[in-house]
Amino acid sequence: MYEYYYFDTRTADHLGEYKVMRLDYFNGEPEVYADSFAEFLEKLIDQRTPRNR
Repeated sequence: MYEYYYFDTRTADHLGEYKVMRLDYFNGEPEVYADSFAEFLEKLIDQRTPRNR
């Protein structure tokens, strides 16, 4: 997994939140990963938490 996360500080929403961007080193295209830091943490934890099957 080769990816880089960063805040898009060019714009902020009405609460002062910045979007969290994700850059995949393989395709080189940035994409919006989350609309806030809280959403970023939730998504990251969800994706990386092992599930009992």
